[in-house]
Amino acid sequence: MSDKFIDSRPFVATSMSATFYLILREVATAIWEEAVSLQLQFVEETREYYVARTTLVYQHSLNFVVGDDDPL
Repeated sequence: MSDKFIDSRPFVATSMSATFYLILREVATAIWEEAVSLQLQFVEETREYYVARTTLVYQHSLNFVVGDDDPL
C-alpha cells in the first residue's frame, strides 16, 4: 500500500498570494484616492486664490479708472 498525500503548500501559497494581492490592491487604492483628493484640494485652493486675486486687481483697476481722488 502506497502512502499518497496531497501537498497543500501550493494551495496555501496561492491563497496567501491572492490575499496579499487583495490587501495590496486595497492599500494602493487608498493611497491613490488620497493623492487624487490632495490634488483636487490643491486645484480648488489655487482656483480660489486666483479668483480672489483677479477680483482685487479688477477692483483696483476700477478705482484707478474711476478715481477716488478729488479732481483738481
